[in-house]
Amino acid sequence: MRERTTGSFIAALALAVVVASGGCDAGTEATPSSSAADDATATAPTPAPATDASSGDVDRQFSTMDGNADGRITPEEHAAGAARMFAVMDADGDARVTVAEMDAAQAALGGDARMASAEKIAVVDGDDDGILARGEHAAGALSMFARMDADGDGALTRAELAAGHDAAMGGG
Repeated sequence: MRERTTGSFIAALALAVVVASGGCDAGTEATPSSSAADDATATAPTPAPATDASSGDVDRQFSTMDGNADGRITPEEHAAGAARMFAVMDADGDARVTVAEMDAAQAALGGDARMASAEKIAVVDGDDDGILARGEHAAGALSMFARMDADGDGALTRAELAAGHDAAMGGG
């Protein structure tokens, strides 16, 4: 298995959040399903075009993920945001995201393209098959949350999210 650095791991996951959160506040939230069978056959939401994800949208991302608007993103809110992101990227609803699906989501949402989709997938691709499974994505999001929670209080502040975004974009 290839060696993965902490910086590239955080960068890939935060970049994926940037890509997908552009559509999360535009009616792209995944609808909870009643069974695993429904999850497998559900179609992904249609993403709406977004503004430039590489600058100035941390506030929008934070507001989108902060479901109860208390100024903190809990692990549950972050996990829900990651699940919505995965649903946006998983165009065929098979619980796996290919490079082509990620490329399409990034293009539709106006995501930052400084890291290729294949590189983003490789960072969290536990079985090295070149495809991002739902579980791999969820585990990566959980790890990203822990790393971004700089003060270890179990929630992300706007500043922690901004710092994580900055690090992902090469500024930190």
